[in-house]
Amino acid sequence: MRLEEWKNLLQANLLQDFTPDTQKNTQFNLPIYVDFKHDELKPAAVLIPLVWRRGDLNAILTMRTAHLTNHAGQIAFPGGRMDKEDIDLKHTALREADEEIGLKSEFVKILGSGDTYQTNTGFLVRPVLGLVAPEVTLQKNDYEVEEIFEIPLSFLLNKNNHREEFFERGGTRRSYFVIEYGRHYVWGVTAAIIRMLGARILGELK
Repeated sequence: MRLEEWKNLLQANLLQDFTPDTQKNTQFNLPIYVDFKHDELKPAAVLIPLVWRRGDLNAILTMRTAHLTNHAGQIAFPGGRMDKEDIDLKHTALREADEEIGLKSEFVKILGSGDTYQTNTGFLVRPVLGLVAPEVTLQKNDYEVEEIFEIPLSFLLNKNNHREEFFERGGTRRSYFVIEYGRHYVWGVTAAIIRMLGARILGELK
């Protein structure tokens, strides 16, 4: 697919909603396992930076450093909790991307947003998609980010590249999705956001 075709597909199917969410989405949300009751869900956002390289549209992801308290060593999109100073969730996503990978907002054209995903830790995460200028130079925050890398969006949205894995907790068998790309193992919230995004963009995962 050419860049213009990708842009048209994304803009036709993405939301233009960046307001803080207080209730989880029910249309595309995957099952989650809420082991603790959260009196108040906390709004958060991730930026899904998309860059056109080598004839393909690629998503920029990070591998978190091993010493972090939460999600150490996992693969994620840059993002985090909404601050009081943030105007909306678009601002949150752009601020976090600047802090984590040195991506300045002037190099990003926002295309829209996906559906919120409720995490087990009480966050409502809205993915914000942005087209990144290919000439941009990224600089990782060494405390938070071990590696910055790219995966073609067409690979991420292809259900043939997803597999379901299982685990047991409290006597209950549970599942989650995994997307492997070379040595990179995408799972958990990031994989769930990708699957929800595929459902919105493609109508169903292709």
